[in-house]
Amino acid sequence: MQRIDREELEFALAYLSGALPCKARSVALVTLDGQVIGQYLRVHDGSQIAALVAAAENMGERMMSAMDGGEFRYALMMGADGATLTMALGEVYLLCLSIASVKSLDALFSGVREGLTPLIALLGVKVS
Repeated sequence: MQRIDREELEFALAYLSGALPCKARSVALVTLDGQVIGQYLRVHDGSQIAALVAAAENMGERMMSAMDGGEFRYALMMGADGATLTMALGEVYLLCLSIASVKSLDALFSGVREGLTPLIALLGVKVS
């Protein structure tokens, strides 16, 4: 796995959070094997990270939707107090966003697409 500049990663996660049309509670970037690469707004403990990775594994490929038939695979879980958006970035990374008060799914995904630009460039992954 490539070495990632911490300052650039922090900027990319903050940029993603700021691009959202609703308030982000936390942003976590982990590898599919559970290694924490970066976190923003809230630090998750090991058991929380393990739960995020396990949830993504349990969802599997068939439950991860592909937006517009492309490689942007995600799972969105919504509840009364907000949502969790989990995205596979390439074959190595998993991005987990905890979001409050989603008012528009179109606006949410538009913000995510715009906000991912610095992160996918930094990671060198392709997300279409």
